[in-house]
Amino acid sequence: MVNAAVERALGSEAATLSLRLTIESPDESPDPRIISAAGVWGPLESAVIRRICRELSARFYDAEAGEFIEL
Repeated sequence: MVNAAVERALGSEAATLSLRLTIESPDESPDPRIISAAGVWGPLESAVIRRICRELSARFYDAEAGEFIEL
């Protein structure tokens, strides 16, 4: 479910994004799993992360800010 949601959100834009997503394996963490994001944040990258969060009913945690943020 998580992998499919990420693939749908990336769509055909995957090659053009300055974004790297890493999904924890089920062995590392039971549901809910963690998706880590790194890269250069622009409007397209933010839109992809927003789509993933909406589809999975998840929130985005900014480790640098130390808080959940709205995209």
